[in-house]
Amino acid sequence: MRAFLHFLSGEVPGGVLLLFFVVLVINLALYYLYNSSKLFTKEVYKRKAIRANIYIFGVYLVLWIFLEPPKLPERIIILPFQTEESVDYQLAEAVQRQLYGNLGEDYILHRWEWIYATANKDSFSYQDYRTRLASKIGGASILGGNLTHTESGLKVDLIVYSGQSLDKISLDADNYWDAASKVIERLRRNVSIPGETTIQKEVMSDTYLQDFCEAKITLLREDFERAIAKYETPDSIQVELVTAAYLGKGILELEERPDSPLEGDGMNRNFARLYNLIIPYSKEGKDTADLNIILAKMYMHQGNYGMAEVCLERAVTQERYNSRIYYSMSFLHDSRYEELGFNNRAEILTLAVQLDPGYNSAVYELADELYTTGTAAPTNPNTIKSMEVLNDFLRLNPNSENILSLLGRILLQTKYTLEAMEIYQKLLLLDPQSAENHYNMGICYFHKRDYNSAKKEFNRALEINDYADAYLYLGAMSRLEGDPERALYYYRERIKRKQGDDDQYAKEAMRGIRLILNDLAEKEEKTNGIRNSQ
Repeated sequence: MRAFLHFLSGEVPGGVLLLFFVVLVINLALYYLYNSSKLFTKEVYKRKAIRANIYIFGVYLVLWIFLEPPKLPERIIILPFQTEESVDYQLAEAVQRQLYGNLGEDYILHRWEWIYATANKDSFSYQDYRTRLASKIGGASILGGNLTHTESGLKVDLIVYSGQSLDKISLDADNYWDAASKVIERLRRNVSIPGETTIQKEVMSDTYLQDFCEAKITLLREDFERAIAKYETPDSIQVELVTAAYLGKGILELEERPDSPLEGDGMNRNFARLYNLIIPYSKEGKDTADLNIILAKMYMHQGNYGMAEVCLERAVTQERYNSRIYYSMSFLHDSRYEELGFNNRAEILTLAVQLDPGYNSAVYELADELYTTGTAAPTNPNTIKSMEVLNDFLRLNPNSENILSLLGRILLQTKYTLEAMEIYQKLLLLDPQSAENHYNMGICYFHKRDYNSAKKEFNRALEINDYADAYLYLGAMSRLEGDPERALYYYRERIKRKQGDDDQYAKEAMRGIRLILNDLAEKEEKTNGIRNSQ
């Protein structure tokens, strides 16, 4: 229903509600003029009413056409295939390699690793789960099926989902690359694929594909060392994988050495290796959108946003509908957005999420951006939109901890305490050892004035990870319960863990101490006054 109303609104401010309001006002005004003032006859009233309504709907239609965002290309989603024993990624990789750059402007290639990144990893090994997830994301065509190794090669039981139709066909092939070519030929019945699709110069052996996919899975799990160790001297295909691993390692190294120079002696070792691998390909014109995204991220982590922007602009010309490009753009300086064709950061992130609704990082950043740039009031449009964005993703992956955590925080800050408790109960089931989740559950109980339950949660957060802010709430509850000595202890413990001059919770703890000391001083003064009077 929401999607239908969004379609009717067409990005017109006020949408269908504004349309019906204007229609109602104009018709009531005409009816009043006809019925009360008798300015014109019944026939003239009917004619004017018809003309006015046609004019209003005509203006709305024109606005709808001009303001409705351009329709994005439809997705072709590549799913890993199923064998008798496990998930097979090699055929999906081979299909992607042959399709890449050969689809027309009407289609987006949604890669199998993007599905993997969206999915609940505990369920990914089930074919039905992968298919349902792809269907929720939405695709003009979804490719998947079963794969069997035979003495002569491969047997593929291909399943093609297109809209409401489902086609099944069996294919025999000599190897993965041959199977991928035959899968694509079958796909031609549903999708317009221009030109030659098989890139012969990149024909890969089955062993190569297996090693490559294993390394890609290792990288997706952020095991950078193993991904790099797989290829000592990467070729043109492997370089994307290896440089992504160096980027991950380089970011970790940057956390240890934040002042490392941008170039020359002492430069971040992993960034230097990344740079030396990519630049030769770039100079020869062999760089890809993925390589330029990696290079841009490296420049951004070094503070060189000018070069990062150059890389991302180049990436857009290479793969216009890659959601990862626009996500990376969102970290450029605000002043650059207009030149890139966007009004603000939320607009860039919205496009990234539209291109891949299952892109966890983009969803998180968009929801956070909407919420923090709004008024944080429960009825604020940005707050409502932020929660909608998060809930849309949770329909794809209900167990995404970072998305649940952000939604819980927004619900808690907007005083939806019961709803926030449901989120944190789920998070604690997913990770019982999370100090942050116990702390936030404690805040929920605190707002409900269930202080006993709140204390248990705050103390658990302290046991797990000495969660500093828990001391502030424990101090507040002790003060409310009339135990000033204990409250002073907790407040002082929080101040001991002060994190800089801008630590608001430490300031709040100091304020609590002053209030308690003032109360104690007043109490002592009254006591002394009574004694003196006696």
